[in-house]
This record gives sequence, C-alpha cells and structure tokens, in this order.
Amino acid sequence: TKKKKWLAKLLFDFPETGKFEARLNVEGNKVSVIFVAEDKDTDSKIRKRGRILTKQLQDKGLEVSQLDSFSKPIERQTNNTKKHSLIDVRS
Repeated sequence: TKKKKWLAKLLFDFPETGKFEARLNVEGNKVSVIFVAEDKDTDSKIRKRGRILTKQLQDKGLEVSQLDSFSKPIERQTNNTKKHSLIDVRS
C-alpha cells in the first residue's frame, strides 16, 4: 500500500506574533513541522513550546521526525499559488 504524502505551507500574520509560516510534511503517521518566524521573539516562543507540541502530536499517535523553528524575513506571496482542495475526493 502506497502511503499518501501531504505537504502544506500555512502563513499566519497576527498582531501578537507578526508573520510566521508553518511548513508541514505528513506521510503515513510521520510528521515534520518547520516554523519560520519574522520576529525573533516569536521564534523563541515557538522553540520554547516545541516539546509540548511534539508530545501533543505523539499523544495523537504521530511520529515526529522533525520539529524546528528559525527566524528570517518572509517573502511576500504572489497570486500564482495553486488552489488545492483539502478534501481527497478520490477516496
């Protein structure tokens, strides 16, 4: 059986955190998450809470292969992004 692989890049922009991305990769029960935060304080908060998030994902039966965070400017997105449905209608 071929495992489905899901890739997602979510962009958030809250007054409390500034812009940050969550880059997710899910294959079977393995998950990796990389956070990219523009604000160094937001990056620090994500790093401090990384163990809690890892445990929460593991408690849901997921194997966390990577959970990391770093700080850098987030490039402005253009409108040439592809639209995909989050529902797999083929199953």
